[in-house]
Amino acid sequence: MNQKISPLDPRVVIHGRTVRQIPLPLFWTASGVELETNARMLAFVLDASFTTREPWVRVEVDGATVLRQPLGRGQNTLTVWRDMTSGSWRRVRLYKETQPMQRDPSSLLTLATIICEGELRAIPPRPYKIEVIGDSISSGEGLAGAVSTKDGVSMVFSTENHYALQTARALAADLRILSQSGWGLLAGWDNDRAKTLPPYYEMVCGLVPGLQAAALGAAQPNDFAAWQPDIVLVHLGYNDGFALDEPPFQDGFCLRRGPDGLPDTETAERFVQCGVAFLKKLRRCNPGARLVWAYGMFGQVMQPYIMEAIRRYTGESGDTVQYVPLPPTPSEQIGANNHPSAAAHTVVAKILSDALRPLLPQ
Repeated sequence: MNQKISPLDPRVVIHGRTVRQIPLPLFWTASGVELETNARMLAFVLDASFTTREPWVRVEVDGATVLRQPLGRGQNTLTVWRDMTSGSWRRVRLYKETQPMQRDPSSLLTLATIICEGELRAIPPRPYKIEVIGDSISSGEGLAGAVSTKDGVSMVFSTENHYALQTARALAADLRILSQSGWGLLAGWDNDRAKTLPPYYEMVCGLVPGLQAAALGAAQPNDFAAWQPDIVLVHLGYNDGFALDEPPFQDGFCLRRGPDGLPDTETAERFVQCGVAFLKKLRRCNPGARLVWAYGMFGQVMQPYIMEAIRRYTGESGDTVQYVPLPPTPSEQIGANNHPSAAAHTVVAKILSDALRPLLPQ
């Protein structure tokens, strides 16, 4: 007999920064739920809205992708299987494939209920927690679709083979991703100062504007006490580097290069000050976490200024921040929309796994 199970059932693990309510909002990349069941039939009931950027979801069963699809407007019932007669226990995970779509505030996704003909059992908690803060790479842009696809549509975003998920899996860690394509630390790719992650860090998902998102709790303060990471990984700086070659934003703001081709003195100082302030905010919100900054997949120009921000912050605070250099993505490892492919993500996941493992509590 089918039963309706709440996403807030204690046997269901909730992934991603959200508000614990029914329906359950799924805001961020890789947000979703995880469960173990011996069900004969299993389905998820989700509600989606959008104007131009439809949400996509993916379902894994025992680590294998069995479903990946966009959702239509309104209620969607995703049947994972029917007539599973073996009675075997299966680990099932539902992922939101797409990032929060700041350019389409109506692009929202909630999980209403889980339909199950069978039993659930509690999943033992993973020993570690990792939070990643990044841009399009951390949103999984380019992980789906052909190399010939040159548009940043919902289709090209994915969590499959994502560097952060591979890293978390290798380290037996739960993962949260906060990311937005085109956004940076000091400015977005187009010199827009509003396209930066630090001002929104203390909110659930405040970068999505509008009453619809606010009604789901996006603008609420995040409950940091409820989920404290062991590691906070910052993976920002690429779009600040791209902005150096873009014209001023409409308000006249612009990151500039000096005669030597590097960021000029004013740009460099602003970036460093922003990095120091963000590290201070991360420490205040996550008092027990190890802070890490990784950079290099998609350009190297901001590396000296990231390292200077770390040097200045650690000198002022006495704190420790680990810097992890990442290799540039070679042309043969470029995927859809000119972004790193699964092969590039796998290379970076190995580097990060090796670098982060010694930082975890023993």
